[in-house]
Amino acid sequence: MFSFKISVFELLTKNVIEIVTDSVRLLPKSCLQTKRRGNITLINFDQVHLQLEAVLLDHKLPPPSLEATAKDLGYYRETLYRNFKDLCRAISAKYGQYERVRYLNSVNKCCEEVRQIVLQLHEQGIYPSEARVSQYLAKPGHLRYRKVRAVLQEARKTLS
Repeated sequence: MFSFKISVFELLTKNVIEIVTDSVRLLPKSCLQTKRRGNITLINFDQVHLQLEAVLLDHKLPPPSLEATAKDLGYYRETLYRNFKDLCRAISAKYGQYERVRYLNSVNKCCEEVRQIVLQLHEQGIYPSEARVSQYLAKPGHLRYRKVRAVLQEARKTLS
């Protein structure tokens, strides 16, 4: 790419522009556009449709997210979603449902853990404050959940 030392005004107003060879210079490579667009991939709609249905019908745990499915198939998530909205929504819903169940199981496990810790601290004659209970929890961050805090309060009330 070359640069000519003329102004934009001269370029637009003059009919004939005189270019002197010593005024021509090569632009640095940093000015050149080097980013290329990705390769265009043709989609075999029937094959991709069957693959997405297979992912949806597969009962392996954990179910793959739409992002993981797209990566496995070699397409962008947006491309799949644009062409197969219903299947993509179903895959996302299945993954979301799995994540919700996993979250609820984790919170319930933490609630039971809080009950046991409160009892142990009480037996040792130590007040089961939130700070003390969190020291013994496998995942202390779970105390930020309303349900876990409610279990802590309830467990302390039963001891009184």
